[in-house]
Amino acid sequence: YLDCSILSGLVGSRWRPLESLNRTLSVDNPLGSSLEFKFAQIQNGRIGAEPISATNPDYWYSNRCFATGTHNQSYFVSLGVTEKTERVSSGPDYVWTYQYEQDEGRFAGETPALPDKKKRTIFHPDGSREEIDVDRRFFYVHEGEVTERRTYADSSTSTPLQTARTQYTNLSGPGYVPMPYPYGNTPPILFKNEAHLATRRPMSQEELTVNGDVFTTTYSFTSGPGEQSFDISKPTRIVRTSPVVTYNEEIDFTYEHKPGAWVFSLEKTRTHNGRLTESFDYDALGRPTDQYRYGTRWMTYTWVTDGSLTSITDAVNSVYQ
Repeated sequence: YLDCSILSGLVGSRWRPLESLNRTLSVDNPLGSSLEFKFAQIQNGRIGAEPISATNPDYWYSNRCFATGTHNQSYFVSLGVTEKTERVSSGPDYVWTYQYEQDEGRFAGETPALPDKKKRTIFHPDGSREEIDVDRRFFYVHEGEVTERRTYADSSTSTPLQTARTQYTNLSGPGYVPMPYPYGNTPPILFKNEAHLATRRPMSQEELTVNGDVFTTTYSFTSGPGEQSFDISKPTRIVRTSPVVTYNEEIDFTYEHKPGAWVFSLEKTRTHNGRLTESFDYDALGRPTDQYRYGTRWMTYTWVTDGSLTSITDAVNSVYQ
């Protein structure tokens, strides 16, 4: 998904002059339409990072910058889409433009302070615009996540048509393999913090406001991989509230794992407002063998050893091959 992407992986493993990395990507459709993406370098400011000594200031990581003698974790440079053009064989071009709030961020304790959020703006071909807030707090549960989207009728209106807010939560991860440190036996925080990559940060709440009406969806998760129904970032409970109905929609999930086949988070049961609506049985390889709806068998699946589905038997015992 290239819209408003931050493609830090394209920056490269070695320092290159900032002005040399702007790019254009063209995608041609055999039926005559095409897409063109223009990329430019974006300076992504972070806040709250502690400056630390650099062992090799000339070495470049795709998500860090080095100043003289320090790891400059207050910002990183990446490629971002600045313009998308859709062309058809007959008709006008459709153009989306993207703007990014850019700065060098702030180390911990530096003044003046910067806001926790940085803004991206998308101008759509129909004249509407979308503003996206991204959290910039270093080593924080929301860092790099979209926390709010606002949709406006045109390029200058200050009152949004709708606002969508998102919250995230930190959960324990299933483990990680530490990165090798190439410059000696004492890795700096840059490598120690790779453990952060193993932390699960799933969405915990969505809130949509439209014309003053607030629609909320909350997500709950199991706390750790020791639990039998450990979800690996899939929710165990979803609750939806709405001002247009007098009750909440509550959906509960349980999961099953087949660790011998390295298949995890297979949905076992789904319950709507206390009523079991769907459940599944699986074989040792994690393939579904039976599907039930409201406690009654709905489908039975048979497989061969190469993984191919050979037949499906429905609730009235009709067989499809």
